[in-house]
Amino acid sequence: MRHKFAGLLVLVALAASMGTMGISAAAAGAAETGEATVTTESASGVSRTVATLNALVNPNGSMVSECEFEYGTSPTALSGSAPCALLPGSGENDVTVSAPLEGLKESETYFFRIVATNLFGTAVGAVKSFMTLPSEPKGHTEGASLITRTSAQFNADINPDGATVETCEFEYGKTPSYELGFLPCAVLPGAGEKLVPVYTLASGLSENTKYYYRVVAKNQFGTFFSGPESFTSFPYRPKAVTQGVEPIAEESATLNAAVNPDDAAITSCEFEYGTSLAFGSHAACTSLPPGEGENAEPAAASLTGLSPSTNYYYRIVAANVWGSSFGQAKRFTTLPAKPKVQSKSASEITATSAQFNATVNPEDSLVTSCEFEWGPSQAYGSLVACASLPGSGGSAVEVSAAVAGLSENTTYDYRIVATNAFGAGFGGNQQFKTQVAGLPPTVSGISPKSGPETGATLVTIKGTNFTGVEKVEFGSNEANNVTFKATTEITAESPAGSGSVSVTVVTPGGTSAPTKKAKFKYKKVKAAKPRPRQAKR
Repeated sequence: MRHKFAGLLVLVALAASMGTMGISAAAAGAAETGEATVTTESASGVSRTVATLNALVNPNGSMVSECEFEYGTSPTALSGSAPCALLPGSGENDVTVSAPLEGLKESETYFFRIVATNLFGTAVGAVKSFMTLPSEPKGHTEGASLITRTSAQFNADINPDGATVETCEFEYGKTPSYELGFLPCAVLPGAGEKLVPVYTLASGLSENTKYYYRVVAKNQFGTFFSGPESFTSFPYRPKAVTQGVEPIAEESATLNAAVNPDDAAITSCEFEYGTSLAFGSHAACTSLPPGEGENAEPAAASLTGLSPSTNYYYRIVAANVWGSSFGQAKRFTTLPAKPKVQSKSASEITATSAQFNATVNPEDSLVTSCEFEWGPSQAYGSLVACASLPGSGGSAVEVSAAVAGLSENTTYDYRIVATNAFGAGFGGNQQFKTQVAGLPPTVSGISPKSGPETGATLVTIKGTNFTGVEKVEFGSNEANNVTFKATTEITAESPAGSGSVSVTVVTPGGTSAPTKKAKFKYKKVKAAKPRPRQAKR
């Protein structure tokens, strides 16, 4: 019905466009041109979920205004449509047209046809069909690893190709007939679309014997058989057994193993280790297992520079003249970290009090205790708790504690100590000296009493109690180059300033009171007058 209606509209448009031409001329034109000629061609590029529909369209001299493919899973219900990638124009020759389809179902039969409309009507092509592809797994065999005299690890890579792998196993034998049977993959490769490593461990092999194996993987669309891989079991290589780790700390551990030389002198002994089964690092055994006997001998290696709270994998590797043996890979975890602490300089120091300062990184474990050890020497002897605990985060937090009752003019030592569930962190030693207690200073006079606003006037200040001068201020600005002459006299360079200001002296005993005798007046600096120009002769 849609195509008949489209044809009717075309005829109406044709009649309207003829203008002053006669009906006989319009009929003659239709006879020369007419509807497009269409031919449905075979689909191409068919895979599991995509395909390209193809056809030939001859416009027969009339511009093709619509070009599309109708498609669906039933030849009588083509419910989908896809526009031609390009319109075929208005020529008089066959033009190839196509439309890409995506998101199709796997292993499904689809039907399609071409539909093209020009000024004279709509042409519909014959229905054709295609079937999307099912997909069995893909992959390849990899070389064997962990080969010993009696065992080996078979390896392969499998791409499930989007369908869950239901069965994965290795066939193996002493011939390519794989007469010894099947061993299941340690882990199924899933249902993704990328290569996934699979493996199995074969035991009970014969020494110095050639073996063949391949991987077999099955999903709902079929079974994949890889090509063969071969290896030869080792002759009389050492027996290497990976053992436990003891002791384990935050950043160190000692790896242990047993090595049986198996009647051939051990030529090398080391541990492979790292944060994955790729290992990547090596540590030599403390000493080579002695002799050429058939008894297991201990082997060990100490690791340092590890990261706290981290999983590490390791295995023993020992070699004799016949080759290397690899122990089973094992795993250990370093201990979580104690708090990381740093003692900082004391502040707010007076003759009898001070504030201790530090930073504490809880290393992601709640700090249950935070305190400062302090005393007149590095034996400390006294404790004061941090004003607040630093929590359980993973970054440094500032902590402090105020202490009072100190002796004046005395040197003290202190350090931070913070504890979480995994131990205590001790900061480095910090030292400070309390101030000298005494009467506040007084200023009885200054000379000179004025200077330029730019500063740098050397001023002599006289008064009393100038012991331990901390600073001299001209108004609110601190003076430069303060020099102690005596407890009754100091000198200082005036800072830049303006107006009339009080000169005050600050010592541990306090700050001198402003007086009229301690007033300093800043004078404006007059700009130099330009010299008159001499008349030219």
